[in-house]
Amino acid sequence: MNARLRKDPEHRRAELVAAAASLFAERGVSDTAVSDIVRAAGVAQGTFYLYFDSKDAVICAVVEALIERMVAHIEEALDDPDRRAVEKLEAMAAALIEINDEPFEIEMMTIFHRPDNLPIHDRAMRSLIPRLMPHLASIIRQGIDEGDFVSEDPETTAWFILGALQGLEAGFTDPAEVEQAVGRLKTFVLRGLGCALLAPE
Repeated sequence: MNARLRKDPEHRRAELVAAAASLFAERGVSDTAVSDIVRAAGVAQGTFYLYFDSKDAVICAVVEALIERMVAHIEEALDDPDRRAVEKLEAMAAALIEINDEPFEIEMMTIFHRPDNLPIHDRAMRSLIPRLMPHLASIIRQGIDEGDFVSEDPETTAWFILGALQGLEAGFTDPAEVEQAVGRLKTFVLRGLGCALLAPE
């Protein structure tokens, strides 16, 4: 049996997502067709439709992969024992902005936020928020220990902050506005935590 036929479904899907991501980065989203993706992945066009019902579906899968990369960057930053809590919050904010720093990513995020892609969008957010919560609570506890933050209940505070993040994500779907909105949210969060290190505006 051909080795390609023995690949498990998750591996095959990952190949299609990787091929799509590479082509989107090289050509842009609008200039990449499904036929280009299957050619790059080395599969038949019918195989594509076993995993994705449309080009939009594979676009959303690539966005979900970008979100995974963002979480990995956040976790890497949080693992650094030499970073203060304020610096870790800065790293989280930078990771949120990073997902919109390439033209093809901006194009994808615009599609990801379209009303017809709401179920995929909501699924991604439902996965992301609980994963960020323990990391954020840990940052808040560290900031309290370092004397930079004030919070009676780090876990509840973390949920409040993540609620604000969801509000930002829902309210600022234009990628051109995201960086400024994330900066304002960061300032809002640091003030709410009573951070004395925050420079006055």
